[in-house]
This record gives sequence, C-alpha cells and structure tokens, in this order.
Amino acid sequence: MWDGTIHIIPAIIVTLAGVLIGDTLLFYFGRKLGLMIVDPRAGDRSLFKPARVRRTRAYFRKFGSRIVFFARFVAGIRAVAFFMAGATGMSTAGSSCWTPWLPS
Repeated sequence: MWDGTIHIIPAIIVTLAGVLIGDTLLFYFGRKLGLMIVDPRAGDRSLFKPARVRRTRAYFRKFGSRIVFFARFVAGIRAVAFFMAGATGMSTAGSSCWTPWLPS
C-alpha cells in the first residue's frame, strides 16, 4: 500500500532510464523511418515540403549538436529534435557528445 511518500533515488533512476530510452528510440526511429517521412522526392506522400526539409538539414548540419542539447530543455521540441537528428543523418558521434548514451 502506498503511504504517500516517494523514494528519491529510485525515482531519479527510473526517470533517467525513461529519458535515455525515449531519446535513443526517437533518434533511431528517425534514422530508420525518417527518410520515408521527410524525403523530398516522395512528393505528395511526404509529410513536409521539400524546402522545409532542406532548411532543417541545413540547420542540423550547422547547429546539430547544439539543437539536440538545448531541445532537451524545451517541452514539445525535444521529441522532434531527436527524431529529426536521426532523420537528417546526424552522426551518433556528433550527437553523443551532447547525449553520451548514444553509441558512436
């Protein structure tokens, strides 16, 4: 029965595990499925316009690691940033300097 208290160490461990697993899965889903979703050659089947995809790729080439790092502190952008980092082909080495659990 729950007595209304929480043990801080297990809570931190579970929270960090959830963050690590979620970010890593989003990155690898972006890596594997992202091209089908953001491919400018897909035409009408693509969810994004080719101009936006090009602009996003340019941002990730220029600021990729910083986008991934700062996006983790902004609600709503975090998931998109990790997915797009994978989809735009950002290297795991580039992202792992800011997110050390991604294997390089």
